[in-house]
Amino acid sequence: MKTINYVVIGIVCLTLSAVGEELRFQGELGKSAELAVSRFFNPPLNSLAWLRADLTNENTDVQRRFKNYNGDVSGRYLELMAFISRGNKEFHPALKQFLNEIPSRQQKDGHFGYDEVDWTKPIDANGDKGRMLPLLWGNARFLCGLTKAYEVFRDPALLDCAKKLGDYYVLTADRFLDANQLHI
Repeated sequence: MKTINYVVIGIVCLTLSAVGEELRFQGELGKSAELAVSRFFNPPLNSLAWLRADLTNENTDVQRRFKNYNGDVSGRYLELMAFISRGNKEFHPALKQFLNEIPSRQQKDGHFGYDEVDWTKPIDANGDKGRMLPLLWGNARFLCGLTKAYEVFRDPALLDCAKKLGDYYVLTADRFLDANQLHI
């Protein structure tokens, strides 16, 4: 069901960006789109603390299954909210504060999430126990959210965060593309 929701959200987002106007789907696609979007207005996705924990690893009252994919859920949230909010930061109960907090959650090297990762060790890919590859995956999702959020909200702080995160990937590309460092 999650895959279907992401496909529906993708269809909605692509259509909205192409049309650029208010659009309402009908029938099964409309019902699926409404259900997918409504999930973000219910616990835990309506909680600032839960969304922030995706970037910070802080503990929340709600259990998070994959804590090491920093930015994955919050990046999807940010991208969707940028699409459907039409630039209204009050559209979602956590959106305005989440947008304001993003810059303070970024690590000095540009990534979001764990600060205690030893990037000099071989790359790990141990599913829910790995840190490097999941963090890179989640941050890539967050980069998508940041760029869309900047496009919609025009907040220079979001653009700055996106640039720093992009620079992080560029500056570490050689290390992460080295086949001798990958031990799966």
